[in-house]
Amino acid sequence: MSKPSRLVKWTAPALAIALFWQAPATFAESLNELQQQQREVESKKNELNSSLDETKSELQATTASIEALTKKIEELSKKITATNTKITDVTKAIQQTTEDMNALQASIEVLEEKIKARDILLADRARAIQAGDSISYVDVVLGASSFTDLIDRFSAVNTLIEADRNIMEQQRADKAELEAQKASLAEKKAQQEQQKKELETLQADLTKQREENNSLIDELEAQQDSLYKEKSKLETDFSEALNLEKSIESAIIEEQARLAELARIEAERKAAEKAAAEKAAAEKAAAEKAAAARAKSDAQTATEQVVTAYESAAPEVAEGTWVRPAAGRFTSGFGWRDIGDGPEYHYGIDIASPIGTPIVASHAGTVTYASTMGGYGKVIMLQHVINGETYSSVYAHLNSFSVSVGDTVATGQKIGEMGNTGRSTGPHLHFEIHTGPWRGQEPGVVNPLRYISL
Repeated sequence: MSKPSRLVKWTAPALAIALFWQAPATFAESLNELQQQQREVESKKNELNSSLDETKSELQATTASIEALTKKIEELSKKITATNTKITDVTKAIQQTTEDMNALQASIEVLEEKIKARDILLADRARAIQAGDSISYVDVVLGASSFTDLIDRFSAVNTLIEADRNIMEQQRADKAELEAQKASLAEKKAQQEQQKKELETLQADLTKQREENNSLIDELEAQQDSLYKEKSKLETDFSEALNLEKSIESAIIEEQARLAELARIEAERKAAEKAAAEKAAAEKAAAEKAAAARAKSDAQTATEQVVTAYESAAPEVAEGTWVRPAAGRFTSGFGWRDIGDGPEYHYGIDIASPIGTPIVASHAGTVTYASTMGGYGKVIMLQHVINGETYSSVYAHLNSFSVSVGDTVATGQKIGEMGNTGRSTGPHLHFEIHTGPWRGQEPGVVNPLRYISL
């Protein structure tokens, strides 16, 4: 966002003004010279004001660009959350399909064993008949010794015939079921392959969205850095111009008082014979002039203060490992801000919600601090180990604690409730992430928006 040509436009008059930046009394020979210097400074200040107006308009455009980037980051964060949800759903569907396939495979194996056993039985029956070891059903009936024996033999033959028929029908039914289950298994396999392709697509989308999110954050940081530097330059140059103008005005007042005093002394020398009343009147006039001069000097003040915005770059961390620590409205980002006491650097992000809203661990870890600490109010600090690297997270302005030092917590586990303790302007959570163990607000601090979704 830096524009060297525009910076030269308003830096040049500022440098010209700086040529006068010394005690005016050291070079001014008369009141006329001081007044001439005042006119020159006023002219240069007007040039600077014109350049400042143009610069402020461009700073407003930059501020609007920063707001637009912040909105894009919030929208992309919602897309990342939605993609994560889809990935979870597809993963569950793949797991369910795998369970269905395992159940079908087990059922197929049981059917194959049944069919195999019947095939052996039917083969044995066929071999027995072929070898002549079996008596025909007709011989059994004709061999009856009496009518009663005939009835019994006929009933037995029917039972054997029905048993053979049932075996054959069950064999046909099981073979049909086997083919149906094999077809279903093939369909499940095809379904799982499609689900895996969908999962790969979603994971690729998630990677692309996270890369875009980090790119937007980098662009936001660059614009904030440029805005900070230009505002700082504006503040310095304009303040110097105002101070120089004030110094020259003070010198003019002092010179006017000096000339008035010389006139009074000269009048006394030439009119010593005049009455004491005239002398007193002259002294009173001189005193009134001096008082007016002092009042005018005291009234010459002007300040302008410019809020700055800046944040340093942060390192990467493994994706998909952090969760949002609280529900609520995102109210303040990472970097420079002004909440009423002048510009200050905000080392985390703020999420506002009513007192008592649950606060959860953004990542699994160990409680290293759970007590009151200065402006943090009631604060909990966690230490995490992710892929062999140590990180720390801070949860400030709490109303109550749900864990103690030394406790091990899981991702998403409740650790406390939202409050308004410490240096706070309303119920909210102040959340920080640091690389390495916590060693104070600044060391290792990173922008939480790189790792959590809003």
